Amino acid sequence: MTMFSRLLSSFRYSSCSLRRGLTVRRSVGFNGSLPRRFYYVKPKKKASGSGQAILVLAGVTLAITGGAIYVLGRPEDEIIGLQEQDKYAGENPFKAYLLRAKDTILSYKLKFTEPSSQLLLPEPLPHPYQRPYTLLIEVKDIFIHSDYERNMGWRHQKRPGLDAFLNALFDYYEIVVFTSENALSTHPIIDKMDPNQYIMYRLYRDSTKYISGEHVKDLTHINRSLNRVIMVDTNPLSVKLQPENSIILDKWTGDIYDTSLKDLGAFLLTIAMSNTDDVRPVLDYYKEQGGNLLETFKANQARLREEEEKRMSTYSSKGKRFGSTFNVFSFKKSSSSSPAPLEVATAATPADTPFVSPAPLDGGETNKPQTTGGGWLGWLGLK
Repeated sequence: MTMFSRLLSSFRYSSCSLRRGLTVRRSVGFNGSLPRRFYYVKPKKKASGSGQAILVLAGVTLAITGGAIYVLGRPEDEIIGLQEQDKYAGENPFKAYLLRAKDTILSYKLKFTEPSSQLLLPEPLPHPYQRPYTLLIEVKDIFIHSDYERNMGWRHQKRPGLDAFLNALFDYYEIVVFTSENALSTHPIIDKMDPNQYIMYRLYRDSTKYISGEHVKDLTHINRSLNRVIMVDTNPLSVKLQPENSIILDKWTGDIYDTSLKDLGAFLLTIAMSNTDDVRPVLDYYKEQGGNLLETFKANQARLREEEEKRMSTYSSKGKRFGSTFNVFSFKKSSSSSPAPLEVATAATPADTPFVSPAPLDGGETNKPQTTGGGWLGWLGLK
């Protein structure tokens, strides 16, 4: 019996060890990690005073909010000492303070989103000093291209033909810079860009409206009749309030062989010399043609020039035939075989102006000036 008892107990021990090993092996798994229940987890201590901290934070928030409502919602007579009737005098005192605080916050918002003045330009000059048309034009990427270099800092490049462009339009357009840039950085650039002071007025970012993250230019505040106002920009969102008065150009990237200002000057000068009463139908006509407005204008000008040359050649050939026939029947020698050329009335042009190739405005190396003959009418291709 003793031997049998020993065998039975050893068998039980072996089976228990086997079961325990299988259980541990199953629990450990293939990656050798024990489940969470085999580890000792330290019980979390309850944070002391959390409820008090919440109450203190809520009290401070209410105190700040109440103080702001009291300061912003005070009646105007208490602020400036006037005895005027408050428009919320008949309301509940708490509600009146809330409404006045709301109006104050809205007034602060309007200072940042609305133009700094309701009339951005002064009254027109008396005749004959006032120009017949007004040109509002952006500086960035139209007149100036700015580039940043790590060694040199900011460098500003002047667009080719800028001086001739301003000189050509000065007698016909009231030239106004209307830019979305701030005055602090743009004002000295314009001083160097326009040494002859062709630009009459300057409007900066504070003269724009802030709508949906964009600085929008509103022409209703410029104190001029919109039928003779043209606005030139590179961003369609900046002129979305009056797109019928706008010309959108591609951004100038610093190309020294660019001739866009020459094409733009020819287009604007043609409008002025035609004495157009309303520029908006003219701009709409070229926009409806599709594509680039200046390219469309150049194509139309080339087509009209070809038609005029054909007409003049036809007229000249008919005049020669008529003159020779008349000489045969009159038995007289003709002193001229062709009619006198047609007289074309053109505006008086100033003296020839030199065209200076673009140069950095920060005192960098400048290119040599190149003088073009024919004055600015010849430079624009209208002579």
